[in-house]
Amino acid sequence: MGQQKLRQCLRMCVPPIAYDRTGTRPGGQSGAAPIVSLPPRAHDDTKIVNSAAMNKTLDQILRSHPKIEEVAIEETKNAIDALLACIEACTICADACLSEMNVSMMRRCIRSDLDCADICTVTLRVIARQTESVAEIVRQQVHACLVACQLCAEECSRHDHKHCRLCAEACRQCQEACNRFLGQISSTGTIPADPLESTV
Repeated sequence: MGQQKLRQCLRMCVPPIAYDRTGTRPGGQSGAAPIVSLPPRAHDDTKIVNSAAMNKTLDQILRSHPKIEEVAIEETKNAIDALLACIEACTICADACLSEMNVSMMRRCIRSDLDCADICTVTLRVIARQTESVAEIVRQQVHACLVACQLCAEECSRHDHKHCRLCAEACRQCQEACNRFLGQISSTGTIPADPLESTV
């Protein structure tokens, strides 16, 4: 899911609170300090700059790794980006589901969101590690993530809430990225079949 859609999800799930100049919320509730909202464009520009900087850092650190193959860098980056977006979307969606009026109807969606976020987190860590990777573990973990994303997308698609639709999109994009990553490591052999043999 792109940064713009993620911001839409955040704005919808966490509506801004208006404060007056004394730091008081509407209705007389006092706050610790007034909140100053940035203009939307300036806020968006900052996000874009931060995202670009993170992508540049990720690219540099992957290319500096002595074990990663050049052909695997792009798909690894894409998979990591998709996993991060899916983790954020699922976490936000689960939290937003808890705030819906009929939360009992959202239980399965919440569980799917939380499971998917956790599985994506583990998958991200596994594929980020390049040294002595065990091929079968990597493939099985990425495949499990692919399945979790598919099931979460299907569950979120059953609900009309905007955060569910955005989360479903993030899950589908992550599913596609995982599929491409699996295809990449299978076609190029970037993960050795038995890395333990190379140490003998």
